[in-house]
Amino acid sequence: MFKPGSRLYRPSLRLFSSGLALAFTFFLIIPAHSTGSEASILAFIFQDDTFITCKISTAVFNPQVYAELHQPPALPDDLPGSWDVRNALDADFTGDDIAELALLVWRPWRDWPFMRWSKGPSPIADFHDEQGDSCHIILIDPNPGGKSSERSLTLYKHSYREIWAGSALPVPLVQIAAGDVNGDGLVDLVALEGDYESGRDGAGHCVSIWQWNGFGFTMEWRSEPGCFAGLAVQDVNNDEIIDIIAW
Repeated sequence: MFKPGSRLYRPSLRLFSSGLALAFTFFLIIPAHSTGSEASILAFIFQDDTFITCKISTAVFNPQVYAELHQPPALPDDLPGSWDVRNALDADFTGDDIAELALLVWRPWRDWPFMRWSKGPSPIADFHDEQGDSCHIILIDPNPGGKSSERSLTLYKHSYREIWAGSALPVPLVQIAAGDVNGDGLVDLVALEGDYESGRDGAGHCVSIWQWNGFGFTMEWRSEPGCFAGLAVQDVNNDEIIDIIAW
């Protein structure tokens, strides 16, 4: 598997030559940094402990059909009104065999509580857009009290329980997806990274992969820079490992 914490894995010449026979029917293999000026659909495929980047056609993957087949899960009705939930995923990120609801949230920026006792500037002071909103990944249990919503409200004061909420991200995310994209049996959080200047509706500049570490998420891999408007996960080369698609 790829090494935790590494930021980028470039395919070697050996990988290109060995992977070509397998993928040539479906893909034109191109350098990761060369998406071209035209709209492209790229697949990031895990092979021989790294990711190769392939350009694919709509005959292999159609974004519109994918969107129609993959509807987002229902959200609790009593989420805070200040939360702008951009994406929601239902998957077992923490490895406890119980699915969590992962939310990509933009909400009003708040400093770390302990910074009130600090005389220095906050390390996260600039992690927000022009509206003053910061980007977060939040994991919730949508039904912590079992089938009884009355029990949930009694125990948690909401119909859901917040499992984990990350601090304001230094590099905001514009889309997320979930799947085991490297075949290690664990669910990965896949993201399109944007920037605070462009905001929540801006383009994605990189694809990154994050894995739960017991207390939060650690970035395991990041692609070459590009310009992306969409993100999906699907096995496009029939090798039984979910691939990352960005366009």
